[in-house]
Amino acid sequence: MRYLPTKEIERNATVLLESLKAMDRPVRVDAIAYRLGLMVEFVPLGEEVSGLLVIENGKGTIGINEAHASVRQRFTLAHEIGHYILHKDQSELFIDKKYTAIFRDTRSSSGELRREIQANQFAAALLMPRKLVENEINVRALDLGDDCTLRKLAEDFEVSIQAMAYRLSNMEIFVSS
Repeated sequence: MRYLPTKEIERNATVLLESLKAMDRPVRVDAIAYRLGLMVEFVPLGEEVSGLLVIENGKGTIGINEAHASVRQRFTLAHEIGHYILHKDQSELFIDKKYTAIFRDTRSSSGELRREIQANQFAAALLMPRKLVENEINVRALDLGDDCTLRKLAEDFEVSIQAMAYRLSNMEIFVSS
């Protein structure tokens, strides 16, 4: 698997947002999937699986765990879009001659698999674009040491507090003490 630098992953997400004129807060990740021609279905996937991507004849279908919280569903959808954009042409992912399946499960959040890390980076950049996050912080003169500020940013971007904290840390805007 080709190593993708974080900056390239971030650039891919930004280019996608700009090309679809979707650089708004909160990012309408469902509309992005639709405009990419991806089918999205909310289905029971059990406790261990957040989502999956199935590709058949170049067309993608994303399954999202219907039992998860909406912020987790949004991140999962962005993660699966990341797989579609970054990894859809990787032949090692084919399960049989017709289908490629990429699962997001407990291994992805621990960062065991490089493609899972890349899909997580893409999802964060898609849902919390650097430009919009920096603008929110600067325009509103936010105090990033305040838990209420972190919660408000997470609410504004419709992501979990944990996702926002990771994003700020990875952007080197916020480092937890």
